[in-house]
Amino acid sequence: MRFDTVIIGAGPVGSALAVSLGRQNKNVMIMDANSISKPKVESKKLAISYGSKVILENLGVWGNLEQCTPIKKVHVSHKGFFGRTIVSHEVLDIPALGYVIPQNLLQRQLVLEAQKLGVEILEKCLVTDVSVKGNKALISCNQNKKIFEIDSNLAVIADGGSSLANNSIKKFKEKSFDQEAIICTVKCDRKHTNTAYERFTEHGPIALLPFGDEYVLVWTGQAADCEERYAANTKIFLQSLQKHFGWRAGRFQSVKEKKRVRLFMRYAKDVTSDRIVVLGNAAQTLHPVAAQGFNLGLRDVKDFADLSKKNQCADLGAANFLVKYKASRAADRSFGIGFTDLLTRVFSNNDGPLVITRGFALFMLDALPYLKKIVIQRMIFGSKFT
Repeated sequence: MRFDTVIIGAGPVGSALAVSLGRQNKNVMIMDANSISKPKVESKKLAISYGSKVILENLGVWGNLEQCTPIKKVHVSHKGFFGRTIVSHEVLDIPALGYVIPQNLLQRQLVLEAQKLGVEILEKCLVTDVSVKGNKALISCNQNKKIFEIDSNLAVIADGGSSLANNSIKKFKEKSFDQEAIICTVKCDRKHTNTAYERFTEHGPIALLPFGDEYVLVWTGQAADCEERYAANTKIFLQSLQKHFGWRAGRFQSVKEKKRVRLFMRYAKDVTSDRIVVLGNAAQTLHPVAAQGFNLGLRDVKDFADLSKKNQCADLGAANFLVKYKASRAADRSFGIGFTDLLTRVFSNNDGPLVITRGFALFMLDALPYLKKIVIQRMIFGSKFT
């Protein structure tokens, strides 16, 4: 059987594309090296924008996501320096700026929806190679030591950024920040009132995202500092966090589910090749400082599906369709990647003139509602303001 599209990677982005194309009655297969029907229970949370919530609503899965916490306000500050800004959902007259949701819950709902639409599921199957022969993509697979190939008009690589994308697309740019992040859940003695915090410090940004009656903490710093913090006992860890973040959220009382991850930026200069597309983290892996990564991936999905529907394209791997898709994503990707890189560089440098400039920038953002609205629109809906 030859598929219209084979999607490699059943994470939230790949599964969202499977649902989108399934709704268009495309013949779609989604595959993953791990179990799809029974995904691993993970503690990872996703910060999604209101724009991404709209996308998930249109896919028919948002109503089943019970464990989600709205972010109604974001407090951005620079510890020890002049300048801060507060952004509220009221700026854009929307119910919330964003939401924090469990990744495994979202993935499960998307997979269930894909199955309802007749998307074929192939799990515990390792893809060893993607090649092109004539007018078809060949996906080489290894499932329980059984070697076989699958034919498709298009191969979509959405596996989070493995070597498969690098081998298929080749033109990637990578930048190391010499930083790591500790990601965990912390509890304070004060209710969060659906407020998120982005606190820039001389050692790296600290983000607190409301989830349930706790916060998801993303604490960025140099690798050696993160190693020390990760190894510290609960008391020392909380004392250090309090010292670096301050008291805006109250007293930190407990911590759980600590993880340590290396931070870097890696993105494809060209998201398409002959009958191959990369999207999501396989196309762009970003620093978490601006929370753009997953949201950018969902907009990859939306643009691809919208273009497919608009063009009523029978062959999604056709060169003219892929050229249109690449053009449709150019501006949004450039903004997301560039804005994230700018924030990382500007707020990871304590040079005197730069400190003054960024403090003034935060002040002006708070003082000029029109400018604030433009920036927030772009972060929530992407460069197209839709």
